[in-house]
Amino acid sequence: MKIHQLECFLAIARCKSFSLAAEEAFISQSTLSQQILKLEDELGVSLFVRHARSVVLTPAGESFMIHAKRIMAELELCKESMQEYASYKMGHLKIGIVPYMTYMGFGKIISSFLKTYQNIDIKLYTANTDELLKGLRERKTMISFVVSPYSDEYEVDFYPLQTEKLAMLVSSSHELAKCSVVDLCDVVREKFLLVNNDLQIRNSLLQACGHDLNVIHESCNADMIKNIVEENIGVALIGDHLAQKLSGPNAVVVPIKQKFEQQCGLAIPKLKRLPLTTRAFRDFILDMNAAPQA
Repeated sequence: MKIHQLECFLAIARCKSFSLAAEEAFISQSTLSQQILKLEDELGVSLFVRHARSVVLTPAGESFMIHAKRIMAELELCKESMQEYASYKMGHLKIGIVPYMTYMGFGKIISSFLKTYQNIDIKLYTANTDELLKGLRERKTMISFVVSPYSDEYEVDFYPLQTEKLAMLVSSSHELAKCSVVDLCDVVREKFLLVNNDLQIRNSLLQACGHDLNVIHESCNADMIKNIVEENIGVALIGDHLAQKLSGPNAVVVPIKQKFEQQCGLAIPKLKRLPLTTRAFRDFILDMNAAPQA
């Protein structure tokens, strides 16, 4: 069975005429007829009932047409995929990221990808987790670095890359800086700073604390959180990796007693077929994350 025989068959089925199908395929009617006869001999069935002015499919032909269309569609997908691999000219790869995640090495990951795939252009969008997930749903982006847990309303595939425990970042001059561990139940009167992720994380955090927090500021801006803490205006409840990055002479990290974890990772829309650049970025990041660290 040859591909051009399938093309001839589908042309006849579409035109319901050997002569019209031959014109469409730019071959002679006799050549077209020979290809169909060879195909019918190979299959052992008649595909068409030939009338004086038209042809119609036999029951076997109707069944064969379903398979022929499926084969041709898969061939087109194969061609498209190989063309993408050959050129990587798919437009921009739109990536979303929560701003503070650049402090945690995710900016370097994007840079490494671009060095490997130099023909891919990217656009970066920054927002909190909730806004980035909305952007994925609306196809404003195709891949985003977000924080879990998040609302179940977003239909995405999530690939965790880093797990963080909750910690407290306090000014070096704050009395809590001397503590080896802090129970959030004992610091009800503190003024808190939170990373602005989404409602699900905030609710989970409040549940872990067991009481309402006096939140004076929420932001995705890590520098702003650090500055407010260093000025001893408030204490920050943030992931331990980020807290360590922001700590220094004027701010220290204090572990907390309550058990609360969040995961940073990739979120991608649930689609049957992702664009090649999205798949390439996902696979590159997952391979990097799985590789042993030096």
